[in-house]
Amino acid sequence: MKRTIRWSETAVADLESIRDFISEDSETEAIKFLNEIKKKVLEIPDFPFLGRIVPEMDDEKIREIIFGNYRIIFEIQNDLIKVHTILHQRRQF
Repeated sequence: MKRTIRWSETAVADLESIRDFISEDSETEAIKFLNEIKKKVLEIPDFPFLGRIVPEMDDEKIREIIFGNYRIIFEIQNDLIKVHTILHQRRQF
């Protein structure tokens, strides 16, 4: 079953914040980094259980993939992958 990806408002705002932060040094690198995050998210529907269970949640359907210093936190629903947030590893969930 192919699942659709839905980004939460929080996840979209997280991407914008990451872009703004990296853009302070390089707009090109910011765009490249965001594209890599999006590419990683596009892989989730094919293998949603490859990500680990989010330790703070202890729920098999709420998982994360680590990308660089960021945690891409998503939820597996029937025919949907909902990206909840993208956190720097130093921030608490």
